[in-house]
Amino acid sequence: MRYSDVAKFFNQRLREVGLLDSANLAVGKYSGGMRRRMSVALSTIGEPKIILMDEPTTGMDPVSR
Repeated sequence: MRYSDVAKFFNQRLREVGLLDSANLAVGKYSGGMRRRMSVALSTIGEPKIILMDEPTTGMDPVSR
């Protein structure tokens, strides 16, 4: 996969979970809800057919849910 394709893939995932504006921050600076959204985005790497999650929206603000 070319670098431009990888960058496009991750930018799309970050946009989908509302973290594109925070893409350049270290994850250690993310709030708890932002970290959960990042976990959701990371779970899509490899484009799995099924993703099993245990309460992925716990701690997220209502708008992000």
